[in-house]
Amino acid sequence: MSVKCAECGASVQDDSKFCRYCGAKLPEEAKMDTKNRNFRFETINHAKIRREELKAEKAEAIEKARIERLEKEKELEIERRKSARNSFIILGVVFFILLIMLMLNR
Repeated sequence: MSVKCAECGASVQDDSKFCRYCGAKLPEEAKMDTKNRNFRFETINHAKIRREELKAEKAEAIEKARIERLEKEKELEIERRKSARNSFIILGVVFFILLIMLMLNR
């Protein structure tokens, strides 16, 4: 990061004590402001990164829940079809028995 020289306005590294362009002494406050700005910038960046991570985790959890719901619905549909098939088999057997009884009674 760099600090602006108060005398000439040139950008100088913040660990310098003197401006390399005009030789003016750099004030300590400017260096501290730069360090504080860097700290705030890093803090803001960490917060943004964390928010993005939380968004990604939330989206992943939502997608996982959606997939689980679809799998559960699929299992329920399979069970419903088995139940319907078993009902038709039972009805067929009953109908067949009734048909045989009618034929024997004639």
